[in-house]
Amino acid sequence: MSKQGGVLDSRQSFKGTLRQLQDKVKRDPMGYKDDVMLQLRHFESQVNLFQLAPTVPNKELCDLISFLSHVAPLFKKDAKGFPVALLDVLEKHKEVLNKEVRRAMVQALCLLRSRNYIEPKEVLPLYFRLFKIKDRELRKILLNHIVSDVKKMNAKVKNPQVNKQLQNYMYEVVAEDDPTAGRYALWVIIDLYRRKIWSDDRVVNVISKACFSKHTKVMTMALRFLMGNYPKDMETEDSDNEDEELQVKKGRNYAKKTKARNTAKEKIKNKIAKNERKKEAYVNTVFKPIEVLNDPQGFGEKLMSQLQKTKERFNVRMLHMGVLASLISTHKLLLLNFYPYIQRYLEPHQQHVTHIMAWAAQAVHDLVPPENIHSLMMTVANHFVTDRASPDAITVGINTIREICRRQPLVMTEDLLQDIAEYKKFRRDKGVIMASRSMIQLFRELQPEMLSRKD
Repeated sequence: MSKQGGVLDSRQSFKGTLRQLQDKVKRDPMGYKDDVMLQLRHFESQVNLFQLAPTVPNKELCDLISFLSHVAPLFKKDAKGFPVALLDVLEKHKEVLNKEVRRAMVQALCLLRSRNYIEPKEVLPLYFRLFKIKDRELRKILLNHIVSDVKKMNAKVKNPQVNKQLQNYMYEVVAEDDPTAGRYALWVIIDLYRRKIWSDDRVVNVISKACFSKHTKVMTMALRFLMGNYPKDMETEDSDNEDEELQVKKGRNYAKKTKARNTAKEKIKNKIAKNERKKEAYVNTVFKPIEVLNDPQGFGEKLMSQLQKTKERFNVRMLHMGVLASLISTHKLLLLNFYPYIQRYLEPHQQHVTHIMAWAAQAVHDLVPPENIHSLMMTVANHFVTDRASPDAITVGINTIREICRRQPLVMTEDLLQDIAEYKKFRRDKGVIMASRSMIQLFRELQPEMLSRKD
C-alpha cells in the first residue's frame, strides 16, 4: 500500500512521489510501464474500498486519480479501464461522493477528454446529470470544460458531423423534463452561439422553442437570448438586477462627505461602467437571433397566447412583451391582440413604464390598421399628456405618441395634434417644449394640412 500523500511503496522499483514518477513516465513511458501498471492495480483496489464508504475523504485516491489521468493516454490499451472505472463510480455514487474525490474524478475525465482519450458522447450525458448536484465549483468546471472542448474541436476546421451529434444531444436535454440539466444545456448552446462557434439559424430556432418551456428559468433564458441579452455566468445573479442594485447605491446621499465614501462611490461607478462594456461585448453577433426565425408569425401568435394565459411574475411578462415588440417590428407582423394587452400597463405609476411605452411604439408599423392602435395612443395621451402629470411624464408621453405616429401617421387626430402643439408654450419645463416642437416638425413633413396655420 502507498503512504498517505501519494508516496510510493518501498517494495516498488521506483522510490519517490507520484509527481516525480509522473515526470519520469512522460520522459520515458516504456521504461516505467511496470510502475504505471502497479499504480493502476493499486487504483482498482482503492476504488473498491472507497465504494464501501464513498462519503469519506480520501486524499490518496485523489492523488492516484490525478497521476493516472496524466499518464493514461500514454498507455491507451493497458489503461482503457481507468476512465470506465471513473464513469462507473460517478454514475453510481455521484450524489453521495465526497466533494474532493468527485471533483478529482471529474477533472480527470476532463483532462482525458481534452487529450482525445475518450469520446464526447461517453461523458456528456454524465456531465449534465452532475449539474443537479449542488456544488458550485463542480458546475463551473463542467461548464468551462464543455465550452472549451467544443471550441477546441472547431478551432481549425469545423466538424459538421460531431457538431450535429453534440447539438442533437443538447437539444434533447433542453426539451426533457429536467429544469437543471435543461438550463445548463441551454446556457452552453447560447454561449457557443455568442462565441460564433454554433451560429447558424438552426441553433436559433431550437433555442426559440425553449421560450415555451414550463420551467421558468429555462423560458426566461431563451427569451433574454432573443432580446440579445446573453447570460455570462450561470452561478451569479443576473447582471441587470446587479446593475439596478448598483444604481440604487450610486444614488444614495450621505450625511457627510468623506474620502472613504467618495472612494466607495467611484468603485460603484467603475463597476457599472464595466458591466455596460461587458454587455456590449456579449451582443456582438453576425445577425440578430430574432431575424432568422423560421415561422415568425406562428411563433408570435404562440408566444402571445402564452403571455395572455401566464401567471408568471411581472418581469417574466415584461420579457414576453419585449420579445413580441421586437418580433412585430422586425417582421412587420399583425398581432392585433398585442396592443390591447400592453395598453393595460400604460400608467404613470407602473413599474418600468418607460420600457413598456418604448415597446408599444416599437410594435407599431405601417401595416397595422390605425383603428387598432388608436386606443393605445389615446391611453398614452390621457394618462401622460395632461396638465395633472409631471413634466417628465408629459415629455415621455409626447415622445411615445410621436414615435407611434412616425410609424403609422394615419392614427393621429387633429384635436390631439392641436393639444400637443399647445405644449410648445409650456414654461415649466424645457423638455416638454422640445417634445412638442419635435411633434410639430414631424407633421410638417408627413401631413402639414393637419397643423394649424400658425404652426
